[in-house]
Amino acid sequence: MRKHVDASTDKVLEMEFRLKTTEKRAKKSRAVIVGGGITGVAALIGLIEHRAVSEIFIIDPGTIGIGRAFATTEAELLCNTTVEMMSIISHDKEDFVKYLRARGFRTTKNDFVPRFYVSQYARDRYQQFVEQAQILGITHQHLLRIATAVIKCIDGSYRVIMNDGNELSATDVLLCHGYGSPLIPEVIKPHMDKPLVFSTPYPEQAMLNAIPPGSRILIIGTRLSAIDATLMLCSHGHRVVMTSRTGELPSVRTRTPRSLTSCIDERKFSTLDIASPAFASRLLRIIGKAVTAIRNRPLSKQVDRSSDTVARLRAEIELAADDRIDWQDVLVNFLDLGNTTLSQRTRAERDEALAKSWSIVSRYLFALPLSSAQKLMKYIDDTRLQIIAGAPIKVDRDDSWIAIWDGGREEHFDVVVCATGFHKPRFHAESNILQLVIDHTRQCVEPCVSSDLKVTLPNSSDPERIWTLGVASYLGAPLVNAVYQATQHAEAVARQISACNHLPGDESDGSFPLSQSRKHTDETL
Repeated sequence: MRKHVDASTDKVLEMEFRLKTTEKRAKKSRAVIVGGGITGVAALIGLIEHRAVSEIFIIDPGTIGIGRAFATTEAELLCNTTVEMMSIISHDKEDFVKYLRARGFRTTKNDFVPRFYVSQYARDRYQQFVEQAQILGITHQHLLRIATAVIKCIDGSYRVIMNDGNELSATDVLLCHGYGSPLIPEVIKPHMDKPLVFSTPYPEQAMLNAIPPGSRILIIGTRLSAIDATLMLCSHGHRVVMTSRTGELPSVRTRTPRSLTSCIDERKFSTLDIASPAFASRLLRIIGKAVTAIRNRPLSKQVDRSSDTVARLRAEIELAADDRIDWQDVLVNFLDLGNTTLSQRTRAERDEALAKSWSIVSRYLFALPLSSAQKLMKYIDDTRLQIIAGAPIKVDRDDSWIAIWDGGREEHFDVVVCATGFHKPRFHAESNILQLVIDHTRQCVEPCVSSDLKVTLPNSSDPERIWTLGVASYLGAPLVNAVYQATQHAEAVARQISACNHLPGDESDGSFPLSQSRKHTDETL
């Protein structure tokens, strides 16, 4: 009985200590998170776990936790990274696995799951951590608006301007907004006001509901969003033609592990001469050596170099199904090392390195899950899917859509879907203002973003308390496109903010274990 009383007393004292700790932080410390997708939720969690501020606002016009990448409802659409890469709790790499298992899913860390599972998970964790914030005395609000600019004040604080003309004061600003408007091919731009042309496959239900049954559909693009559209449309009985300049599809993989050991020669990798004409070939040699070291299998035996897209897809499916692709086991290591290395280089050097290496690595970095590739192959074999190398040089509208290829060949379609990706978030920086640019045609002066993700405005030598995270961090971290990277950013920024707000006498280590409450939530839902 005595032990029970002591334990209960300890818990009460611990909670009182935590509340006092929070109160001792600067009472006016307010973080404003711009964007409420996966990155925004990870940022909120990091701030709460580290008790970094006393107030947290999220500015986003939509539902928290959705975001563009995971705002799907179709089970056909899988994450292209495995479950172990999807945790938004930085200190618990298996949190997403636990979430799924608690709901009866027999999943492993190497499974590819439907993308809407991730949005459900993010919303669940968001609600859970908001409740924990209330216990700690941290206030939170979600504003259904769009942030348009951040203005630096004389006292070092900031004003976040919103699209309705209102503004919000902040001591710290975390820019977590993801991709912007869709990229529209030039041949399609004159037709965007016409029926049965879609600037993007998303939201997929709106597209599916608008398309007549049994349509013949032209999808412009052959990468991930185009494959999403193809899988959805073919599964609903439509016939699809995918087209792009190269007709090249992503490669195929069965896992995306986070290896604790690496066969990569990090010294050679980090000292590569980007300006050298031999940069790409030297990079490929480093990759080949690391991949071969895993199971003594040469890289040449793990890839297919067929020029025919369908033949290459068929061969890569066979390689993946037979577990003969060790390159997938070093991808995450290369991605992390690439970001670390390039973040120390100038913007011009980063752009040059990516331009020289992108054709080598991009289709492997953004490879397809094996099951998705097998579905594509089935649709090809059933003649419901055709892939064409060479984008149309003109698209016109009569009774149907007419696509004209180089040489004058014409094809008729009922529907046109653009699936060529999205614009990155853009910024225009002045001496005391950072504008969040929506118009992708506007000429911008980009801010400097350091390796620790801090923004520095023009004519200033000191970084601001403004951070870019996730996709928005590309000016400082050029290879970010995964949930685990956004989670790493959220943790790093929360630690920086916590250190700035740490007051004398505050003995907290910044951690906030939530294992007990998380276990309760998972077991009761």
